[in-house]
Amino acid sequence: MEMRFINTTNKVLLSTCLLLLFTLSACKKTEQSNEDIDPQNEQQNITYSFNNPNTGQEFTIIHAYLLYENYFAAVKENPDESIYELYQQEIVQPVFEACLKDAELVCFAR
Repeated sequence: MEMRFINTTNKVLLSTCLLLLFTLSACKKTEQSNEDIDPQNEQQNITYSFNNPNTGQEFTIIHAYLLYENYFAAVKENPDESIYELYQQEIVQPVFEACLKDAELVCFAR
């Protein structure tokens, strides 16, 4: 009876270890760190475009949150400059370029 308990415990422990091993070996790094982002290609880095496979409609997602690091750095580097002007330059202008550059009703965006 005691021997059967040990075998069952060993099986559970071995199964748990194997499951943990398979789970951890399946993980891989997929995120891009901030150091990998080239500031010259910022426009390309803040947008993600794809087409709906059913309709063919194109969608573009703007990752505006990526622009805030540049804004905060600009505010620290230029404390005498207007934070409103820096915000326009570092955040609003790149989003405007990505979203509304070729829009028909640009006057509504201003």
